[in-house]
Amino acid sequence: APTVAILWAWAMGRTVNIRASAAAIATLGIGTWLIYIADRLLDGRPTAPAVNLRERHFFHARHRAALLIASCAAALPLLWLIAERISAPARRDDTFLFAVSMIYFALVHLRPLPISLRFRREFAVGIIFAGATAIPAWSTPGVSHRELLLPVLLFAALCCLNCLAIDDWGSGAASTVGCFPS
Repeated sequence: APTVAILWAWAMGRTVNIRASAAAIATLGIGTWLIYIADRLLDGRPTAPAVNLRERHFFHARHRAALLIASCAAALPLLWLIAERISAPARRDDTFLFAVSMIYFALVHLRPLPISLRFRREFAVGIIFAGATAIPAWSTPGVSHRELLLPVLLFAALCCLNCLAIDDWGSGAASTVGCFPS
């Protein structure tokens, strides 16, 4: 996921003729990896229902301690990058997307949900991922958001389809897993 995010961030930058800074790319890569690990660890936590889990979840559950240590180690340079190397507009956009991600985590991983929702989590993941890859270009001063909007929306649709395909491939059947419970 981090490599894909970085490559697509580069492509988004090319769309508007900018080159993202190394700090922005590193922040995106580390942040993407941390969110991916957090989602897998929460999916495979000991109290989580195991009915919809795949081997990738069991792998993360088996290696929980090592992944938590690695995540803490990765969080330190990420925090430094955010505090010292990321522009204020990128920090603002990253903070907004982080808040959306935390709402996603709460809706998916907290039980029982205080509200009833029926929404495929793959859609949320696709939209959040596409937004994250767009931030290095989107938050660059002088970039036309109008010029970037269509590529971001199309990429979000592609990300959603990719997440749905991965889920369907992993289940071996037409997927119904990943929906928020009703």
